[in-house]
Amino acid sequence: MIVSLELIREHIHADSDDVSNQLLTQYYNSAVGAIETYCHRSLVSDTDETAIASSEETVPAEVKQFLLVTIADLYEKRERISDKTLSTYHNHLLDHYILY
Repeated sequence: MIVSLELIREHIHADSDDVSNQLLTQYYNSAVGAIETYCHRSLVSDTDETAIASSEETVPAEVKQFLLVTIADLYEKRERISDKTLSTYHNHLLDHYILY
């Protein structure tokens, strides 16, 4: 994982009694998918030259922040997601990684 479950828990101010690893992993995977969809390229690949990073260690800080903020947004709105919209202010962290 590009950001650890421990860092995600710290970011959302939750401990293991509040939320399961399985749920956080689901949010993480959704956030990775959002990055790849928004930027029109893979997040990490050592064979794809258009990927944002060649390894998890080289993922830019803005992308890591996007992951954390997106996961926190999903976590905050987990109970009644249909009544709330997800924030999109942080999408601009990814703007210079978009392939047009």
